[in-house]
Amino acid sequence: MHKMKSKTVIALAAVALVIVIAAVWVCTPGERVALFVRAHNEDLSDIASACLNGDVSAESYRGVNVERLYDGEHPIVQFDTYGWGLIPYMGFYYSPDGTPAAFQNVNADLTPAGDNKWKWTDGTDNHGMTKKIYDCWYYFEAWL
Repeated sequence: MHKMKSKTVIALAAVALVIVIAAVWVCTPGERVALFVRAHNEDLSDIASACLNGDVSAESYRGVNVERLYDGEHPIVQFDTYGWGLIPYMGFYYSPDGTPAAFQNVNADLTPAGDNKWKWTDGTDNHGMTKKIYDCWYYFEAWL
C-alpha cells in the first residue's frame, strides 16, 4: 500500500516538474521577465524607489542586475537580465511616470510597434524595443 502511494507521489512530482520546465522553455524572454516582475513587484518597487531617492546600494536582486538610475526628462531605473556582444541586451525598467523609454534612457524617438510596444534607434546601428509589462514596468531588448 505504501509503495503505491510513493509511486503516485513520485509520478505527480515528475509531472509537475515537466510542466514547470515546459513553461520556462516555452515562454519568451519577455514573458519570463513579466512573470518575474509580477512575482517580485513589491521588492522591485522598493529597489526602484530607493534608486530614485539616491540609494544605489542594491547591485542585484535574485540574479538580476540592478543597473542604475538613468536620469532625463522621464527618469528610469533599469534592471538587466541578460546581454553581451551580438546577443541583445534584455531586461526591464521602472518608469515612475509610466513613460516608455529607450535602452538606458538614451535620447531616441520611440515608434509605436503594436499594442503597448515601441521600437527605437539612436541613428546608428543601435536599436531596440520596449514593451509595457504593466503599470510603470517595461520590458526591453537592445541591440548595440
